[in-house]
Amino acid sequence: MQLSKDRKAYKELFYLLHNDLYADNYVKLKDLLDPDNSLLYNKMKVPEELKGAFKNAFNAINNSQNYPNLNYLLSRNNYQQRSSAVNQPDFLDSADLAYYMPYPEDENGQAFTDQDNPTYVPTVIEDENRADYGYGYKEENGQWNTYITDDNYAQQNSTIQVTTLIGEIHINPNGDNQDDDITIIPPDQATYCANFRGDDHPYNHLVILGHLQLTEQLDPWVGLYNSGGSELIFLRIDSEELIPLDGQHIELTTGQVARYFRVDLRRREIKKMRRDNTFKWIGAQWDINWECSEPVHEQGFLVYELDNRREFHFDFGEISFELNSQNISADIDITLELPSGDDVV
Repeated sequence: MQLSKDRKAYKELFYLLHNDLYADNYVKLKDLLDPDNSLLYNKMKVPEELKGAFKNAFNAINNSQNYPNLNYLLSRNNYQQRSSAVNQPDFLDSADLAYYMPYPEDENGQAFTDQDNPTYVPTVIEDENRADYGYGYKEENGQWNTYITDDNYAQQNSTIQVTTLIGEIHINPNGDNQDDDITIIPPDQATYCANFRGDDHPYNHLVILGHLQLTEQLDPWVGLYNSGGSELIFLRIDSEELIPLDGQHIELTTGQVARYFRVDLRRREIKKMRRDNTFKWIGAQWDINWECSEPVHEQGFLVYELDNRREFHFDFGEISFELNSQNISADIDITLELPSGDDVV
């Protein structure tokens, strides 16, 4: 927060927060401290009068010796001593921190500007105690005042979270978010009817994720490992073996092939969907081998919200359906360890 007193450094941060490289309004600390090698800086074409202002302010604070803990951390982790000749880890390799702006505009659609006085919200809540509110700090008349912040507060006041990163921020628009057998189709090529193969194979063998609407934010306001927007995973589970459905208990744990598609939704997108009843076209089409015969090729499909660390186990349980006028049932126990702190959607 001390960096916010340097207006040029803050303008640089604010400029970068409005990027379209990442799937949400994030800026990594390692981007800000290494502007010459940052992909974000290269894509955003930061004005020369701003480029490096944050790094200069950060270094000035470190050199002031007013923050001994910061000095110790940086010196221990070889900050500013990276050598191209030696593969030596330094501070930038482990600087898993980022600035995050949940709402670049207010609830009326009016964009916040770099002249607005931001509220900083450290996400210091442990994941087990994640919450829908958190303390924020705002400099006013030369002193830092404390506010209780939440999603509604950020829609009325310029708000920046300082958060941890476990893993990479997802690249926008999609990045490496799908398997090779999933194709993206435009709306005018979508098939909206069930694709059956006649009486002998009365099963849908084509699955399309078309228009998507999410009206509930699935992540809390603050949390070390589970905040930000909602990252949805649409997952198809396909067993590698043909398994007869004869009422027996079937266990699939490591033999399944998971074909997934990821959709990142920003908080403001979810707000707009809820407020205006809007939808987002996805157009993900899975491969067409959803075939059933005797013996049967087991399939499953589920949706969950991705988190960075927590895991939970999911069981499909008992299923039943009709095959050639006969009722078939089986207890399908497909156990998955999914990185999510939430229930399956």
